[in-house]
Amino acid sequence: MYVPVVGATYLDTVSGVEIGATLSSGGFSKDQYRPSWQDDAVEGYFNSATYQANIPHESFEKNGRAYPDVSAFGQNVKVVTSGTASGVSGTSCSAPIFAGIISLLNNELLKRGRAPMGWINPWIYANPQMFTDITAGSNPYQKCDGFVAAKGWVSDIRS
Repeated sequence: MYVPVVGATYLDTVSGVEIGATLSSGGFSKDQYRPSWQDDAVEGYFNSATYQANIPHESFEKNGRAYPDVSAFGQNVKVVTSGTASGVSGTSCSAPIFAGIISLLNNELLKRGRAPMGWINPWIYANPQMFTDITAGSNPYQKCDGFVAAKGWVSDIRS
């Protein structure tokens, strides 16, 4: 609960739209209750037409912690290994990208004599204007077709 959960997105090269990657997980935890700082975003999702048209089956834990908290590019990310560039995919790409951005932000704060961001989970949800709302994409989930991205649900850090 204390670590941001990072999902993956990709850029659709035809439409130019950033989309939640199917390879990335998302949904609601059966092991942890939803923290209060997620309430507005999750209730916005529950009230969306997208959610109403795709209500999950009985295994869905509506009061569970929602995830991911944020997302970043995680599909066909270019890496260089032994001098050779190739594309790789996974949240193992998006999580370090997000961590790097937070590190850069903390560095700027420290250079200005300010404290680093610290625990950022509540901050993420209190500052949705800092993120791009990913409103396209879906991922498979146990016993249902998938949590379809909708306004106010999956956020991607603005570049």
